[in-house]
Amino acid sequence: MTPDTESKDLKVEEASEADSDALKAFTIKQPFLTNYTIDLAINRRGSFFEKYRLQSDDFVTFKMINDAGEIEGIASMVFRKTFLNGEQTLVGYANDLRISNSRQAIVQWPEKLLPALTEAAQKRNCEYVFSVFNTNQMNAMNALIRPRSQRRNIPRYYLYRKFKYITLHGKIPFSDLPFLSSLKMDRLTENDIEPLAHFLRSKTLHRPLSFAYTADLIQHRLKNWPGFHKENFILAKDARGNIVGSAAPWKASQVFNVNVLNYSGFGETIYAFSRWLSLFKFVKKMPRIGETLPLKFITHLHADNPDIFGALLAESFRITSREELLTYIHFNGMPLTLPPKSFLISQIPFAMYTVLPPEKPLPEFLHLHKATPPPELEAVLI
Repeated sequence: MTPDTESKDLKVEEASEADSDALKAFTIKQPFLTNYTIDLAINRRGSFFEKYRLQSDDFVTFKMINDAGEIEGIASMVFRKTFLNGEQTLVGYANDLRISNSRQAIVQWPEKLLPALTEAAQKRNCEYVFSVFNTNQMNAMNALIRPRSQRRNIPRYYLYRKFKYITLHGKIPFSDLPFLSSLKMDRLTENDIEPLAHFLRSKTLHRPLSFAYTADLIQHRLKNWPGFHKENFILAKDARGNIVGSAAPWKASQVFNVNVLNYSGFGETIYAFSRWLSLFKFVKKMPRIGETLPLKFITHLHADNPDIFGALLAESFRITSREELLTYIHFNGMPLTLPPKSFLISQIPFAMYTVLPPEKPLPEFLHLHKATPPPELEAVLI
């Protein structure tokens, strides 16, 4: 790229369904980096926007293009009602914040795409915006999060919570997975939907950004999440038949796939060991380069205590195939969702930020205390 080309301004436009293929092609070129020198890529299936429709009908995507019409950056915002500061509030989730490696894209993205997202939020009287970053994505982190001159009147990012994607690869050889004889593991029936909604409400009532769980919401997800059925749900019930835990492993392959781009360094060791240990059924087999990572997201994962949580993970692991990997979110400092020590796991670090105008004071929910519960966040919706 010549200096003259690099100095030219990029243009921001709102994307439409006609841009779906171009957006998918750009996204798959942006590797999803792990801590284990394994490069992954998100391959959207069907419409690029289908993933947003899982949680809302109100969303917008902007593309930043060069003079040749090529995409140099994208950013999306999904809007939905949630509980925040003790009341139901419209919030925005900034998703798919991706930049090419060009210097002009990295420099211009905050000044071009962020104001577009801010304007979209203001049109809806949406006061609070959140965003999630894979902290290994250095381009996005450098462009948005790192300190910069206060003279640039662009939104600021404030750290809200840190969390990890936990992936269950297998169990430690000859160890026993968690089990509680006092629990009965049932599948969801029509008669369970109202009690399940009540249980989920009780578990998320005081968690920021929680969904308003009702029987209608559960029915809506069963109808509109592709490949998501009552059989996905695992309900942990006590001796009286009360729901004390829930989990719903879901393979979202009709919406998006995760492809393996490359193994290097320690990643090659992980790949080799997984292929060998899978012969003894201790570990799930990792796919070859170019193949799809067979992920299942453990959705609606809640439990009354860590023992029930561990039993739900064990049951989810038991019913998955030999190749499938299970993943869920664990917020730092939350003992309830720590994976039991009998599992072999990997972790990918993430951080959740609040996006605020530079002149706006910090809201109360950013002043965290030890007793402050983490927000509700479904890994599959990020």
